[in-house]
Amino acid sequence: MPRWHRVAAADIVTPTAAAAGACDRGVDDAARRYRREREAHWDAVARRLDTWTSWGGYYQRRLAHIYRLLIPAGARILEVGCGRGDLLAALQPSVGVGIDFSKEMIARAERRHPELRFVVADAHEFKLAETFDAIILSDLVNDVWDVQRVLEQVLSVATPRTRIILNTYSRLWEPILASSGSPQPRAACRRHVMSPSAPRTGSSWHSRTMTAACRATGSRGSTSCSRPIRSWPSSLAP
Repeated sequence: MPRWHRVAAADIVTPTAAAAGACDRGVDDAARRYRREREAHWDAVARRLDTWTSWGGYYQRRLAHIYRLLIPAGARILEVGCGRGDLLAALQPSVGVGIDFSKEMIARAERRHPELRFVVADAHEFKLAETFDAIILSDLVNDVWDVQRVLEQVLSVATPRTRIILNTYSRLWEPILASSGSPQPRAACRRHVMSPSAPRTGSSWHSRTMTAACRATGSRGSTSCSRPIRSWPSSLAP
């Protein structure tokens, strides 16, 4: 028979407020360092794309074709992580807003697509006083520090009828694409079409994982996350 004994409260060790604060500061410092590194990376990619020639044009055209099947022309569209804005422009929105934390990317987007509106902002903390018919996160969730936080930001500009669409590349392609010299390691992609109450996804996550995360986040009391999230793989490489 197991022997039980009473444990005094004084014997239970809990983290001190100082220790918890130090841990939070460590996480914040790591997040800021990660953001600086990714900003520098995408600024450099933007400059390389000025003269880059590769199979990436095929990928972008194929991706735009798929998105046009999901979002009608004339919709109000937000793209988070818009890069140079080419995908957003290809969808012919009535109102098109692109967000990216790379100043170099946004500068090029404004020159390429002056009919659209672009904002330099971090996907984790952008603020917009409007809502959208569709919100796109193309090849973004693989690259952000906190996917949950980003999707919570997305929900702040979504309505119950907003369509949120994510595509993510498979990590298995990275060695192949890196050896080809492509500036962005992406080819095979998984697309997720969700209601606004689905708060997170990722390249290796499945619908059940996203639905569970959705219930954890809530989305302002919405119950629509009980519906399954549509998810399917698509090979976008030639």
